[in-house]
Formats: sequence, C-alpha cells, structure tokens
Amino acid sequence: MQEIAIKKITLVLFFMAIILIPLLVFLNCQEKIDYDDDNNNTNSNSLSSNESSSVSDTKDITAFSFIAANNPALNEDEDVDGTIIGTGIALTVPYETDETALVATFTTTGVSVKVNSTEQVSGVTENNFTNSVIYTVTAQDDSTIEDLVSDLDLPQGIALDL
Repeated sequence: MQEIAIKKITLVLFFMAIILIPLLVFLNCQEKIDYDDDNNNTNSNSLSSNESSSVSDTKDITAFSFIAANNPALNEDEDVDGTIIGTGIALTVPYETDETALVATFTTTGVSVKVNSTEQVSGVTENNFTNSVIYTVTAQDDSTIEDLVSDLDLPQGIALDL
C-alpha cells in the first residue's frame, strides 16, 4: 500500500516539475516594465545613453547567380546558379560567354556589398568576371568578409579548394 502511495506522490511531483520548470523559466525571461504616474516607461533594463544596443555581425552571401534576363551575354532560359563553398563561389557559364559585363543577382545577410569601392546592387551592378572578383560584405558592426568569384569560362565548371 505504501508503495502505491509513494508511486502516486512521485508521479504527481514529476508532472508538477514538467509543468512548473518551463513556466518558471518563461516567467523569468519576461522583461519587467515599470510605468511612472504619467504612464511613461521607466524600465530599469533600458540602455543608458552611453550604452549601445547590440549590432549584428552577420555578413554572408547566401545565394549568387547570373539571371539571363539581366545578362544579354547569356541565352534566354540560361540562368547560372552559383554554389557557395566557404568564402568562394563556384559557377559555370556557357563556354565563350562574354564575361566583361555580367550582372550578379545575390542575397546577403550583410548591410552592404562592394567590389573594390563600388557598391553592388543585386540584379543591377555590372562587373567584369574575366578575372577573379572579390565581393566584400559588410555587417552592421562594420566587420567585413571577402567572397571570391573565380574565372568562369570553364566548360565543365570549377571547384575551389578553400
């Protein structure tokens, strides 16, 4: 009889722990906001004037391609998708494609992208890809990373060992 009572108590405590622990964690994570008499936020957790909010350090190119509609050098329906390998981007354009004025379409987690000192606009800015092109991506915290797009006129594609 005592074993049954102990099992029931253990079961009740177990279920209480399953419910109470997440609830306590949730309640402790809630931001406390205090209001003064005029209903103004006087949150004690607010940042003071000499503290700054956190800024992101993300700065990757997450997709890269040449869309035929933006590149007269490519035939219609010949979009070229890049493969991102570390900080390198591998693409294969059709053999004998004029690489002197290709427009890259890309997505980035950064706040700006430049080639040399030229700000890049996805789907708009032309670049000469006859040689390697370095895309510099800048994050909110002003840190940068360089992504390399290499020579593209290899008929079988390229592989970068980065």
